[in-house]
Amino acid sequence: MNHVSHPGQPSEELQRRFGRNFREARMRAGLSQQAAAELTGSTQAYVSLVELGQKNMTLQSIAQFAAGIGCSAEALLGADRRISTLGDLEQIVSAVHDELRSLSKENMNGPVTLGTFCHILRVVASRIEGNAD
Repeated sequence: MNHVSHPGQPSEELQRRFGRNFREARMRAGLSQQAAAELTGSTQAYVSLVELGQKNMTLQSIAQFAAGIGCSAEALLGADRRISTLGDLEQIVSAVHDELRSLSKENMNGPVTLGTFCHILRVVASRIEGNAD
């Protein structure tokens, strides 16, 4: 049987991302694995395997896990990545600063154009999304 995943993302990578995001959401909600298991209709052992990225879940199970801990399936799959902590914001600011510094080393004269700044933000976003996995 062929497994279909998002283009360029093997299913194992999506499983790890889902597990990592589920664990973070569970912990933010102040839930133990056992409590999350009860809310999702599973077992603590299954929750542990999900968090380790070792379960290839069905869409129904993904929706059930998301609803159980009160978040969206999109968030657990990483489809709506947001700045959620001061550390996230610091990472973004630092990366933008590094990109601007590298431009100045290339003898950039004058102010940064809006187009250049938007390009820097795209580069930074791409780099951060790559680090998220």
